[in-house]
Amino acid sequence: MNIIHSKITYDFFIRTNITTFWDFKKLHLHLECLPTKGCYSGDGPLQCGGIKYLSGSDTIVTPEMINSIIKNSHLVDYKLVEDAAMGKYFNGVLGVSMLKSRICFF
Repeated sequence: MNIIHSKITYDFFIRTNITTFWDFKKLHLHLECLPTKGCYSGDGPLQCGGIKYLSGSDTIVTPEMINSIIKNSHLVDYKLVEDAAMGKYFNGVLGVSMLKSRICFF
């Protein structure tokens, strides 16, 4: 995240699995509808020890949220799998609500 954030200008950061198949037309339509700030979108919510998070197959976040997680990496729970750790940070520390994007992939 840090390398991408420091070297590339982007509208959304998408964390995905290599085995996920995207419908890029639907993804593009979905991205056009998302808020440009405080956005945390994906397939979920899932549960991990009482923590709600989105599946790592399609987690979409905005640049300022990535910047926040980079600057506050000491608040990330590294004992969790990465998508659950991101969810715990975004929901707990930032208090950002999850938006669903199930329509984007299959």
